[in-house]
Amino acid sequence: KSPLLTVTEEDVEVFISDIKTGLPQIKDCCVDVILVDPPYDVKTIKELYSHISAVAGRILKEGGSLCVMCGGAGLNVAMRELTTDKRLRYNWTLAYVCRRGTPLIHTRKVTTAVKYVVWLTKGAYEGKIVYDFVEAPPDDGTDKDFHTWGQSVDGVKEILRRISKDGDTVCDIMCGGGSTVVAALELGGRKIIACDVDEEAVKTTRKR
Repeated sequence: KSPLLTVTEEDVEVFISDIKTGLPQIKDCCVDVILVDPPYDVKTIKELYSHISAVAGRILKEGGSLCVMCGGAGLNVAMRELTTDKRLRYNWTLAYVCRRGTPLIHTRKVTTAVKYVVWLTKGAYEGKIVYDFVEAPPDDGTDKDFHTWGQSVDGVKEILRRISKDGDTVCDIMCGGGSTVVAALELGGRKIIACDVDEEAVKTTRKR
């Protein structure tokens, strides 16, 4: 929110596009942080996560971060697919704790309150020290108002607060209902690029 870093409407770009196209609308090496919350099922992980990796390898600046929310059941497959682009390297995994009950994963005999944020970097990360435990605020019933799989704006804001800084360009390549865009705007001082394959999701994000 520095007065030297005023974000205007021209600094926010939201458009319709499919990750499988490689997102040519986004220039090479122009993004500091990608935060994306794709579907967590293994079928989708196998279909899309390598595309996420390839796009991130191209559009991230050197030292930039790719952070991907992921469930525990497909975490091993996600890690494999996200490291297919050799420009990226695994940095860490953040624990994102959601106080929404503890769903039972029958096939693994696990009850869980944790989502994972897989954090990869393009080259060496030279940013600030990051605490790897993030707690989402209590669910007030509004997270899903804009998208079936919507995330808490305050929760996303806390992740962005840790992995981005004033002056950064933040990108969400599967923006859904726009929680990441809103969170970045509320933090202030960050340019934003966002897209989704779903036209209605993009309309919702623009409206917000």
